[in-house]
Amino acid sequence: MTTTQGEQQPLKALYNPDTEDFEWEYLDDANVSHVAKIPAMTVMMYPEWLANLLTTHLVDFIYHKRGQKENSELDKTNIRKEIENVTVLNQ
Repeated sequence: MTTTQGEQQPLKALYNPDTEDFEWEYLDDANVSHVAKIPAMTVMMYPEWLANLLTTHLVDFIYHKRGQKENSELDKTNIRKEIENVTVLNQ
């Protein structure tokens, strides 16, 4: 899933539309624990592989925080759009 540190990895912007910071702990290839953080209402850049993982967990976090009770793929898709539809200037 990850790539070695020496390789260039495309970056992907993620926006946290929530009013609470989002943190997710993950393990790298060496089984070392790291915490990725997206502060509330902030855009962060992450390697694409990590951004994809964070998006999945951030969607679930926001979905449940907003009180959706049924597993609505339409609601999750709309949240994903909020997170991923970001324009980044001055990369």
